[in-house]
Amino acid sequence: MKNIEVVLKTGGARLTDIVRMNIYCTDRDAFYSHGKEVGQIYNTYFGDYVPAVTLVEVSRLFMDGMMIEIDVIAHIDE
Repeated sequence: MKNIEVVLKTGGARLTDIVRMNIYCTDRDAFYSHGKEVGQIYNTYFGDYVPAVTLVEVSRLFMDGMMIEIDVIAHIDE
């Protein structure tokens, strides 16, 4: 989330400008087993703001050993 926040700031956006978030993980059960921690991290960065989120389990990600990849779409008013 810190990396996403930095990239957004570079483009003049904030986390609350995110309109869609896609989370890809290699083990959905492990992701959900840490639900409390994931929820705390989410709340730390987003508070009450809730963008649309999709969680997809995949067999593997681009880099070996990675377990989670997140992409976001943000909208900035001109």
